[in-house]
Amino acid sequence: PGSYSLAVQLPTNATFLSWTTQGGVSVAAPTTASTSLTVTGPGTVTALESAPALAVGAIVPSASTVPVSEPDTLNATVLSGPGPYAYRWIGCAGLGSTASVVCTPTVVGNFTIDVNVTDAFGDSMMAPPLVLHVVAGFSVAITASPSAVTLGNAVTFTTTASSGAAPFTYQYVGLPSGCGTPTTAAFRCTPTTAGSYPISVLVIDARGFRAVANLDFYVNP
Repeated sequence: PGSYSLAVQLPTNATFLSWTTQGGVSVAAPTTASTSLTVTGPGTVTALESAPALAVGAIVPSASTVPVSEPDTLNATVLSGPGPYAYRWIGCAGLGSTASVVCTPTVVGNFTIDVNVTDAFGDSMMAPPLVLHVVAGFSVAITASPSAVTLGNAVTFTTTASSGAAPFTYQYVGLPSGCGTPTTAAFRCTPTTAGSYPISVLVIDARGFRAVANLDFYVNP
């Protein structure tokens, strides 16, 4: 017997309705989530709550067509229902159990991705399946002609793509001073500082697919 404080921790999206009691217990404020409880003998007290039914929307990928071996972020969408939620992903190896996961496909093909969502009340629902299209990527190479130069002499750099969808964009990093910031597949420049230059180029094709190539280039004094 005695008096106690009582509060209910509501799930996300749930609404408190009332307390119900039986036997030798009573509550001071039956329609509020926090109240005081008076106990005079054996009995029970129950919290009643309400929440909208669980509803799950479509899986949202960062891209629905991706190159093989490239990561793709997948996001589950819960439209309603009491949280927190548990997620079980199916269709791609190594997926976690959170609302947002990363799928890295290892083979070319079309794959169905599913996610099962369970809400705080134990109700479950599958999202509409997502078909992920995995296609072959492309590779690039960068060359220098000549392969090394003496300070004051010119060099031509050329980047070639094995495949991919034109047009391409080019981003170079690590070029010798004097070569500027070119954005074309081939360009000619005259380095102004001797040294060793680890050059890399990022190529992005019309689909947004990416490929990187590297080259060690030397400018002799």
